[in-house]
Amino acid sequence: MTVQLFLHDGTSITAEMADYNAATLAERLNDPKLMMIAIGNVIVNKQAIKLIAPVQQQ
Repeated sequence: MTVQLFLHDGTSITAEMADYNAATLAERLNDPKLMMIAIGNVIVNKQAIKLIAPVQQQ
């Protein structure tokens, strides 16, 4: 599944996630021990993420 990450600085990143699961991703984002997380083929500072949304396929 393709997801789009919207960051607090106004930029957005598109990433491919083979096993997208919103609940699992939310758990990882809320883990205070982690500073960076891998979302598909992208590694991002979790504090920079504003929104993660699936991209609608046409």
